[in-house]
Amino acid sequence: MHATIRKFFQKDLVEVELFLPWSAQYLRGKIFADCDVLDERADNDGAFLRVRGDGDTVKGLQEQLEAISGN
Repeated sequence: MHATIRKFFQKDLVEVELFLPWSAQYLRGKIFADCDVLDERADNDGAFLRVRGDGDTVKGLQEQLEAISGN
C-alpha cells in the first residue's frame, strides 16, 4: 500500500542530471529547495547533481543552466 501511494505522488516527477558550474552556485539553494537531490559529484568545472522533481521545475532549471553555459 505504501509503495502504491508513493508511486501515485511521484508519477509526474522526472529524474535528470544537472550540471551546475561553480560560477552558478547561486542556483544551488533553488535546486535543493525545489528538487530532491539524489546524488552529487564534482569536478574542476562544477557539480553534477542527479535530481528528481516536477517536470516543469526541472525544465526551468535546465533552461537556466543552459543559458549560463551557452548551450
